[in-house]
Amino acid sequence: MKPLLSARLRQAWRQRRGVMVAAGVLVAVLTVVGAGLAVLWWWWGPQLDIIASPRGALVANEQPEEYISSDGRFGLIVGVTGVVAGLAAWLARRFRGPELLLALALGAFAGSLVMWQLGEEIGTVHGQDIVDAMVMGESGQVPIVELHATGLLFLQPLLAVLTYVVCVSWSSTPDLRSTPAVLPPVGPGRESVTATDNTPAQVK
Repeated sequence: MKPLLSARLRQAWRQRRGVMVAAGVLVAVLTVVGAGLAVLWWWWGPQLDIIASPRGALVANEQPEEYISSDGRFGLIVGVTGVVAGLAAWLARRFRGPELLLALALGAFAGSLVMWQLGEEIGTVHGQDIVDAMVMGESGQVPIVELHATGLLFLQPLLAVLTYVVCVSWSSTPDLRSTPAVLPPVGPGRESVTATDNTPAQVK
């Protein structure tokens, strides 16, 4: 009895350890993805027309829509990323559970923070380089990489968790990790039997 109990405990510990490692990897991956998304936000950001003058760079035609557009593009990028992250986490069948869901939320939020801070830094440095290279009276464009609606930082984790939960609601297995299997009929007049990897077969 004791060897059997000890083997089960070791198996449960290995499985739990694997889930925790997967959760940590998910947080790290989503954080690194945020750095890549920062570059995408800067590259896709709206452009602001400026003119070089003795007093520095002057805005030629400032339009509020350009700043709104910067927020909108940020929201679109993190929104799509959140949905994709939620689906990717759900496809990791072996590690499904509350730990992965928590890691998904934390990683998505961390990625949004990295995207915000790094994207604005890249935009500021790039814009300053453009201004420094301009001669008097010359016109040019600098990217607007600014986030004013900071509530968008929660959009990625919200959509990631929502996508994962929707997938959970469609699952046909109680533990979320088993693969449903259809067994052949067990006898004359009997219907097929369904079972999972971890649960006894049940006759329908």
